Amino acid sequence: MASYKEKPRVVEAIQFSETADNIREILDLSPSITLLAPDLLALQTLEGRKKARIGDWITKEVGGEVDTYKADIFAKLYAKKLL
Repeated sequence: MASYKEKPRVVEAIQFSETADNIREILDLSPSITLLAPDLLALQTLEGRKKARIGDWITKEVGGEVDTYKADIFAKLYAKKLL
């Protein structure tokens, strides 16, 4: 059996806040994101429907898939890309 390592990947990411501009930017990421309340989003992900709350991070991968992460998990998985 061969061993493999995961390729580095770059995602778009936005932290959810209650401002109108932030919500608009998140909703523009994908049609699979819905605003349920000013502090609650629903995302249709590859794993099924997930909810995001204020402070959570919303990601969009190269293939267009979206996902949500609690802030502490996001910080462990991702680092800001330097230009």
